[in-house]
Amino acid sequence: MEMLIKASEKDGNYGLRPHSALGGTTKITGIKVNNMISILQIAGYHKKLEIELDSNMTVFDVKNKILKDLFASADIKEVTAKTPKAPIHASKIIITKNQALKPIPDFDNGTTMDELKLKSGDIFNVQMRPDSVSSTVPLFNDEITDINDRTKFIFDQMFNTFAVAEADQMVIGRD
Repeated sequence: MEMLIKASEKDGNYGLRPHSALGGTTKITGIKVNNMISILQIAGYHKKLEIELDSNMTVFDVKNKILKDLFASADIKEVTAKTPKAPIHASKIIITKNQALKPIPDFDNGTTMDELKLKSGDIFNVQMRPDSVSSTVPLFNDEITDINDRTKFIFDQMFNTFAVAEADQMVIGRD
């Protein structure tokens, strides 16, 4: 049951507070954030930040705050095609506490800073999720009149992977 609840929070908790976050809070100051998102560094966003958190903030809340503060700290000299036009969604990043080798798992998005035993001077390293770096393919062409060629190719590949030819007719899947 606990894993089901944690899995349901991997994309955030949609404003619902975990029971442990409903009590009192204390300020945690001097939290250092290392921006390791290369696209943001190239565009002129700060590489390091120092933030203040509440002990009852969840991991997902902290991801949102870090991104908000990163975008607010921008010192962009020149807007280029690579400059992000909108803040990145919190589900697209991973954060690592201090020098841990593994990032905080998504199913811990409902965990509070108090439960993580976060203290002043701790460090968060922020990176893009490896699977979110890949590009997306738009479904339609620019005029929105037809499916674009890349999308047609992808659908053809999926169809050819799962379709099976039987006795001069095409049958989807097997029974």
